[in-house]
Amino acid sequence: ALSGIRSCTGTQVVSTEGANQSVSGTAVDNADNSAPTTVNGINIDKTPPTLSGAPTTPPNAAGWYNGDVTIQWEASDGLSGIDPSTMPADSVITGEGDNLSASASVSDKAGNITTATVGPIKIDRTPPSTTASVPDPLPSGWYAGPVTVTLDATDNLSGIAATYYSVDGGSPQAYAGPFTFSLGGVHEIRFWSEDKAGNLEDGSAADNAVTIKIDDIPPQITGFASPAPNANGWNNTPVTVEFYCQDDESGIARCPAPVTLSSEGAGQSVTGTAMDNAGNTSSTTVAPVMKLARNRLE
Repeated sequence: ALSGIRSCTGTQVVSTEGANQSVSGTAVDNADNSAPTTVNGINIDKTPPTLSGAPTTPPNAAGWYNGDVTIQWEASDGLSGIDPSTMPADSVITGEGDNLSASASVSDKAGNITTATVGPIKIDRTPPSTTASVPDPLPSGWYAGPVTVTLDATDNLSGIAATYYSVDGGSPQAYAGPFTFSLGGVHEIRFWSEDKAGNLEDGSAADNAVTIKIDDIPPQITGFASPAPNANGWNNTPVTVEFYCQDDESGIARCPAPVTLSSEGAGQSVTGTAMDNAGNTSSTTVAPVMKLARNRLE
């Protein structure tokens, strides 16, 4: 205010990172009076914070999840510290896919921002689908011999890990390829699959079963003639041959109708064939059927 300024410390640039840095300066007037001053509390943080995320649970051995995945975030900053208001909460990854991800950002107290992404995350929520194919049975629905069963499983994301089947509610068996089923009778084969994410198909669903009816045993057929011959082995009236048919599996599809013999002759016979609903056949012959001339002996 009196002699005027002779010198004043020039502008200084502080570029080094650090907390509570200071810069000093001096002013000198023309009477050689001097006055120092210090600028304190200079905080410089040029380095963005670190941010990392990880799932709170690991995937299965095949690298897949079958439900929501929670990502937990961790952040740190060596100078100014993390701005608490920017600390990300846990992220939840939903949906399905083999390349899902979650991103978050955080800021330090100096305003440096870091963004991080966690991925790929693989989620498959949908169970696989399995179908069975067998040869066409007879119109009756029966087979007369062994049946080849082929199972086909599909999964649109993680892929098939294993396919299983059971017979009549028995223990599950691993499916290794088409197999031959030869057990006689009526049997239910249920089938289902598991994908690599651990989703298990509902093996109790109506579409996950095939019924196989196998009858590889021929039917039984017996025949008898009526009336019975006399003590000499002859008849003198028409003889009717009747057949009885039985099948304990698929049942009888065809049994011969009675046959009446009215012509005279010796050593006559009648053959009948029975067929069951699986196409198996059996035959029997009723012989001899004899008959005497109906005229009186002279």
